[in-house]
Amino acid sequence: MIGIRRWLVVLGAVAATAMGQATDMPPRESHGWIVTRALAGGGATLLHLPPREDGVGSMGVDAGVARSFRPLDSAPIGAVGAGRRVFLLYPAAKGRLVVYSIRVRPAGLSGHWIGDPAEGAQAEPSLSMGTASFASAAAYRDTLLVLTRGERWRLDRLLSGGWEEIPMPPVAAEPGMGWAALVEGAATPQVLELSGGRVVRWEWSEGDSWSPLLLTGAEGIAPDRVLAVFASGGDVCVASRTEAGYEVGSLGPEVEGRIASGPLTGSAVAAVPLSGGMRLAVLDVIHDEGAAGQAAPIERWELVETSLVSGRELYRGPPRIGILELSDEIRWLSLGMIGLTVGVLFYLLRPTLAAAEPVLPAGFALASPGRRMGAGAIDAFVVMVGVSAAFGLPIGRVVMVVPLLETPRGVVALATIVAAGSVLSTAGEWLTGRTLGKLVTGCRVVSVVPSRPRVGLAASLARNVFRWAFAPWAVLGMGPPTLRHRGDVVAGAAVAVLREGEREEPGSPS
Repeated sequence: MIGIRRWLVVLGAVAATAMGQATDMPPRESHGWIVTRALAGGGATLLHLPPREDGVGSMGVDAGVARSFRPLDSAPIGAVGAGRRVFLLYPAAKGRLVVYSIRVRPAGLSGHWIGDPAEGAQAEPSLSMGTASFASAAAYRDTLLVLTRGERWRLDRLLSGGWEEIPMPPVAAEPGMGWAALVEGAATPQVLELSGGRVVRWEWSEGDSWSPLLLTGAEGIAPDRVLAVFASGGDVCVASRTEAGYEVGSLGPEVEGRIASGPLTGSAVAAVPLSGGMRLAVLDVIHDEGAAGQAAPIERWELVETSLVSGRELYRGPPRIGILELSDEIRWLSLGMIGLTVGVLFYLLRPTLAAAEPVLPAGFALASPGRRMGAGAIDAFVVMVGVSAAFGLPIGRVVMVVPLLETPRGVVALATIVAAGSVLSTAGEWLTGRTLGKLVTGCRVVSVVPSRPRVGLAASLARNVFRWAFAPWAVLGMGPPTLRHRGDVVAGAAVAVLREGEREEPGSPS
């Protein structure tokens, strides 16, 4: 029962995520952050788990990637991510909670992320906790929520002007509530309460009202063993340590159950949800007693990544901690130089081919730039829809083009758009003189060289490679008086329309 219901809920969440990502710029990426004690040298390490390749439009890395983002002199009591931003929380004197935030951005095409060098670590307003103690933290949209416990439970959120307290529901504010934690990754601020043998999810709305929902599975929660509390497919999930390893339970109003579990050979130090709560990564520290006094390390990290949809283990092993590699960047720079060389050749060839005055076939006139751009937009959209479906990318991201340059998969998709567009347009124009866009807008490609009644295959290919690979250049080159871009000139062609009152004769040259 729990499996069927969870599949339905998760499928709904996946559809909603995919629809939302079609228009969001930048996309809602799912980053993971783990703070752990450094294996050597003292201090702590902030591990970054970049967005995964999750099958719903997210362009990311493979399972198991967790790069060492930054060494820390001391370990914070919390590290919480909100989109491309991570908050680090440190206790300070006089009952204050000091907060720093770091923004990240993609670096090149290797799936690597770095801190924004223009900002560095930014000091946020500190939170006065008084005599209360830190209980839990979670990210909500692009801000931070902190739950503390003293004489009463208290919830604060970080705004641009400082901290604002969110009034807790009277029953949940009492110290006798027992144990509580913020739900990470929820669409609205949520608090999971465990007290009196019951578990309740409290959901807050902007009108300062709380809605309780009684859940089942209170007996399966041991607060001292909880690693993470997070939202997944509309449910609240709790990841906990067990005697043999870890397990993840899903809490619902009627049904609860274990959705994933696995063995651990060391001590689990942290767990973080990924891919919008559809995956869980658990960091395990393994103590190698046999290596004491030897050159080998006596401790090592093991990362276990599990699908919370199927329960299948996706990765187990040392974190794939990589460094920023420039091989892809060098490769694409080389291709860019080749493209620039091709562009220069178009310019060098222009005087020779443009020496003769272009002559349109009888009954035709040059198509206006507006009509040509309309035809080009139709052709581009058709190709982009196909590439979007083939690569599993949101159509909004494909149409905007620039986000595709952030990841290797996106660059391959962009190259596919150029290649597919060039080939399809060449075939259509060579065989019929038209593409789908030109057919809709009433245009066709004609030869302007009297001795050559139609545009040949090679000339048509050269023309389309130019307009797909150098689209902005092609658009800018269609100004008066010639209304032809460099690709048209090199191919000895023009995009034309029938003059008003003229009829196209069968077998008209193209």
